[in-house]
Amino acid sequence: MRSAQDRKLVIQKQMNDMELLLASFPDISPNIREGSRSPLIPVRDPQEVQLEQLKNQLADLLTKYTEKHPDIMIVKRRIAELEAKIEKDKLEKKAEEKIVSTGLPVPEGETKEAKKDGKSALRLNPQYKEMEKQLIATELEIQRLREEEVKVKAQINLYRGRIENTPLREQEMTLIGRDYQNTKESYQTLLKKSQEAMQAENLERRQKGEQFKVIDPARLPEKPFKPDVPKILLFGLLLGMGSGFGLAFFREQMDRSFRDAEDLEATLGFKVLTNIPKVEKKAA
Repeated sequence: MRSAQDRKLVIQKQMNDMELLLASFPDISPNIREGSRSPLIPVRDPQEVQLEQLKNQLADLLTKYTEKHPDIMIVKRRIAELEAKIEKDKLEKKAEEKIVSTGLPVPEGETKEAKKDGKSALRLNPQYKEMEKQLIATELEIQRLREEEVKVKAQINLYRGRIENTPLREQEMTLIGRDYQNTKESYQTLLKKSQEAMQAENLERRQKGEQFKVIDPARLPEKPFKPDVPKILLFGLLLGMGSGFGLAFFREQMDRSFRDAEDLEATLGFKVLTNIPKVEKKAA
């Protein structure tokens, strides 16, 4: 907004200088009407002034941000558009000066407007028209920026109020949570008491306490449940007999001695001629 206001002041100053110069030198109104650059008019092109301001703004932004920043890209685009427009205006002005130097007649409508008064002739100047257009555009831009400023300030005040109220809201939420927990505990306690009271009331109403009786009395066992002595004895007997038979069979299988002549003949295949009885010593 500050840049737009400065640009507006520059344009207004240039327009006032042209008007004052026309009032001081009424004889140069034809030159002003034709748009010639008389040495008596030290007027600077407002587009060049705007271009210089944009370049200064770009240099200022480059000290803060990188070249990929959106503001820098917007300023670069505006500079390119303004440079193209200045170049186009220069080409058009050169063509107009060439037509004037060849002595071609000026359009009749412009001649009548120039003869009325110097003010009308000044308004026919292309530079003056361009400055009027730039002045209107600058005023519209300033108005838009002011509206945006009002909106931004309103949003800032809104967020500032939210930030300032954050501790209060947090404290209120803490108190509400604490009250809710206390109320919940009180409710659970009262609900439990209510259920107990209802049970006691139903028990008393139906006289359950007077109707209690033993339906199936407990029975004592006639013998021990365990250990089962007969089963243990039977199992021991079977185990002892099996162990005895198994041990005898094992020893029989492991004994490789010959008991009689038949065993020797069957095993070795020789004929036994005689047996020598076992000689036992008699006690003296």
